[in-house]
Amino acid sequence: MIIIRLSLGMGNNLFQYALGRRLALERETELYLDFSGENENRRRYALGYISKFNMIKAVAIKREVGKIKLLNKLFFLNPNYRNAVIKESGNTFDQTVINAPKDAYLMGYWQSERYFKPAESIIRQDLTLKEPQGEKYQDLLDRITLSNSVSVHIRRGDYLLEKNLRLFHPCTSDYYLKAEALISEKVSSPELFIFSDDIEWVKQNIPFRFPATFVSDGSLADYQELMLMSACKHNIIANSTFSWWGAWLNNNPQKIVITPKKWFIDPATDEKDLIPPTWVKI
Repeated sequence: MIIIRLSLGMGNNLFQYALGRRLALERETELYLDFSGENENRRRYALGYISKFNMIKAVAIKREVGKIKLLNKLFFLNPNYRNAVIKESGNTFDQTVINAPKDAYLMGYWQSERYFKPAESIIRQDLTLKEPQGEKYQDLLDRITLSNSVSVHIRRGDYLLEKNLRLFHPCTSDYYLKAEALISEKVSSPELFIFSDDIEWVKQNIPFRFPATFVSDGSLADYQELMLMSACKHNIIANSTFSWWGAWLNNNPQKIVITPKKWFIDPATDEKDLIPPTWVKI
């Protein structure tokens, strides 16, 4: 069995799930999701959105996690058990992770499509919604589908906390206006769909030139906003794994995805495997 530890928010969870799904498929074994490191609210939140998708949602219990950790302790007695517990050692792609044994427990963020690219079609199918989503969602989806739609994600909220200001480069108004200008050179009559946890700040501080619909008003769940982002023909993302997935799930073969060139303050943190090669960095 493959057990993948889920931690932090939805965007991080999807990277974790995607790696686990790929490994379980290749080994023809079960995938289990481990929430043991999360508090009850975050666990309930994750199980809530997972239930809306066609994702595998088997939750690992203590007995299964304990079995894998025991195998890791036995590695020096039997080489077949070596590296049963795998911890991410850096933020770039690590090929050795793909060679994990059939029974493995993985802990990390795994933020690169290289970890799951061979299972892309199945992961895309997993991340489709099971049921219709209501009138407001459908109305927005219709407008997105019928226009030269561009999702724009502006993340503030927790990114303004002191600890995160030390970790992440801020996406400024200038970044979004440059991204809009670049899109307008390539897309006729773009229509913007704005996703943000601080819509009022966006309205007051980013003077977009093109028609804009402010999607985030508290009436849609996070998973619904993610899927609406993915339905847009093009995407302007923040340095956020949430909008990374909105752009990655966009199935438009001619899509333009614009991303910040630098995500992290620490110059030693390398984004080369995080950002797909076809995305435009500014």
